[in-house]
Amino acid sequence: MLVGGCDSKKKSGVLPWGPKHLTELVSGPYKIAIPDTWRALSELQDKSVQLPEGTVGMTPERLDQGSMRSNMNFTWAALPPNTEMPSCDQLAQAISQSNQATASEIATISIDGDRGCRFRITTSEASVLQVARFQGDHEFVATWTRMASLGSADADGDREIWKRTLAVLHIPTK
Repeated sequence: MLVGGCDSKKKSGVLPWGPKHLTELVSGPYKIAIPDTWRALSELQDKSVQLPEGTVGMTPERLDQGSMRSNMNFTWAALPPNTEMPSCDQLAQAISQSNQATASEIATISIDGDRGCRFRITTSEASVLQVARFQGDHEFVATWTRMASLGSADADGDREIWKRTLAVLHIPTK
């Protein structure tokens, strides 16, 4: 899932936020802390940024060059009964094809004994890191989307937030 690039009429400043209420996101059994300088996407007054049902997300509170520079989304979903789990390569290729993107860095990982997948999806507009964890009859997906046009401004800070978030979820980053 690629989400990002919410343009604003301003070239700097903040997105049109409602009141700040959330300090964490809940996705299935997982609780994900929202860093001080980030906000839950559900708190945006601009409802043009809609996440699919069952997905929660967060983004930096301030715009970068008039756009969201980065966002992280988390999905907990039931798997259809009697579904054969795709290989990590199949999963990455299916997502990349649906987004007209390129898949790379595809790896099968173990997360507390569960099978997982980690990969990168790249388009001309964004770089996406995605981790999927297959837990019984459910799948947990963590996605970090970084807008390519914004260069490296704050990339290290966003990367650290991603690594800390994955560590709390017991997901290896390498």
